[in-house]
Amino acid sequence: MKKLLLLFALLYQSTAIALPYAEFKVVYFKDHSTGTYTYLILNLTNVGPIAENVATESNHGVFDWQTNTFYPAGGLSLNDDEQLFQFGVDTLRDDVVITDISNGVVSRNGHRGFTKSMFHGRAMDGFDDHDGNGINNKVIMWQLPNESDLTDALQVGDAVRWVMFTADRKLDHFNIWVHGSDDAQVWGDPTHTTLHGDHGHYDATDGAYLTVLLERRVTPKRWR
Repeated sequence: MKKLLLLFALLYQSTAIALPYAEFKVVYFKDHSTGTYTYLILNLTNVGPIAENVATESNHGVFDWQTNTFYPAGGLSLNDDEQLFQFGVDTLRDDVVITDISNGVVSRNGHRGFTKSMFHGRAMDGFDDHDGNGINNKVIMWQLPNESDLTDALQVGDAVRWVMFTADRKLDHFNIWVHGSDDAQVWGDPTHTTLHGDHGHYDATDGAYLTVLLERRVTPKRWR
């Protein structure tokens, strides 16, 4: 995933728009018998949008590596945000092995108890190369199934809890991102050219962002 979205570098516009935001608490513990480290997201809560009236930088653009095409995307509203349909961890390393990914449970705002999480986590290669050696960082992405709609997403006040993964080495810090939308079709029209941009998924055909992504650095605390 791309680097932390710097709010003060964005162009402000007059329309009422905002960015997605989540609060989270992360801890870790070491398994001394295996030497591995398990990281536990105790909670990731959708607390609603922040930073109203935000748009892309005036010189922003999205590049299609497959066709070698640059699409200007400056001054575009980042207004698809409230429902979180994806979140993830960028380990900031390319030499870490990730195992034992769990999906946690979901608590809905105003309801007691928990429901089974619809999010599914998997380890994969990311988009950034943190150390500049030509190998992309390892990331873990939790995403709703493609057939899901935004009723399965985390609404404002909802939280996903007890999400875990294990790494073969200690991660002193990493980035967590949340990905929000308010469109029923978060991936856009399949006949359109849709690309991954710095701030989310970009519909180059319509010239608009379909989703908005925000990333933050976290330093997990030792649990025991």
